[in-house]
Amino acid sequence: MDWRGLVASGEIIPELVRQRKFRKADKLSRLEALDALHYKVSRWTWHELTRYVRSVTGGLGDTEDEPFDVVRMGLAGSVIAWPEVVKQGGRVLEIGTGIGRTRYAIHITTSTTIYMSIDVDPVMLAIALYANPVPAYQDALWKQDMLVLLADAVRLIPLLPDTYFDHVVHDGGPNPRRNPRLYTRSVIHHLWRVLKPCGTLSIFAGAERTWRTRIYEMLRDAGFVVEETVHLPGSRAAVIHARKPCHAGSNLHDERDESLGD
Repeated sequence: MDWRGLVASGEIIPELVRQRKFRKADKLSRLEALDALHYKVSRWTWHELTRYVRSVTGGLGDTEDEPFDVVRMGLAGSVIAWPEVVKQGGRVLEIGTGIGRTRYAIHITTSTTIYMSIDVDPVMLAIALYANPVPAYQDALWKQDMLVLLADAVRLIPLLPDTYFDHVVHDGGPNPRRNPRLYTRSVIHHLWRVLKPCGTLSIFAGAERTWRTRIYEMLRDAGFVVEETVHLPGSRAAVIHARKPCHAGSNLHDERDESLGD
C-alpha cells in the first residue's frame, strides 16, 4: 500500500501525530487533498463547488442572494475564531478547517507558532487549499505556521500532547445535531487536556437551545469557565467562549517538537 492508500485508510496521519511528526502529516494531507482536486473538484462548475461548500459547512454567513459575501463571512469567522484572545507566538488547534475563514481571522490578528487544523474531508481540503473561492483564505492556509491534517478529529485529538495549545477553535459544523461525534464529553475533556492553563476555547454551538445547553454543561463538567455566549451576525447560531482556569494543571509537554517534527 502506498502513501495514498495509507492516508485514505485513516492510519498514517494518526501514527505520524503519535510520533509528533506534524510536518510530515501535513505534507501527506496536502498531497491527498491535491489528488481530490484532480479527480473531483477540478471537474466542477463554480455552482457545484459552492453548493458542496454549503452542504458540508451549513453555509458560511453568505446567502443565496449574496453568495460568498466575504465581509459577512469574515464577521462570522471572527466570532467563531475569537482571535482577540490568541497571544502572539501561541499555538492554536482547530477542529474543522472549512475554507479557512477562522484561520484567516486569527492570521490577520496575530502571528502563531503553530496553527494545527484538522478536517476529515479531502474534498473540502482540496477546495480550501487549491480552489478556494476566497483567495485570502487560501493564502493563509499556506503560511509557515500552518499544519493541515486530514483525519478524523475524534480519533486524532486523544493523540495530541498534554497542555500543548493556547487556544482551540471548535467549528465542527454544520451544527452539533448533524455532527454529534464532535460534541461528546470525551472530545470536550480531551480539548481541556490539550489546552494549557489559562488557555481558551471557542466552540460553535449552533442554533438549537437544547444543544447549546448540553454543550454548556459539558464544558462546565470538564472544568471550563464559560465567559460568554455570542451569536453570529444576523443568525440565531451561537458560539460559546470559555477558558481553562490558570490554576488547572501545569505545562507538562516536552519541548522536542518545537520544530513541528520531521
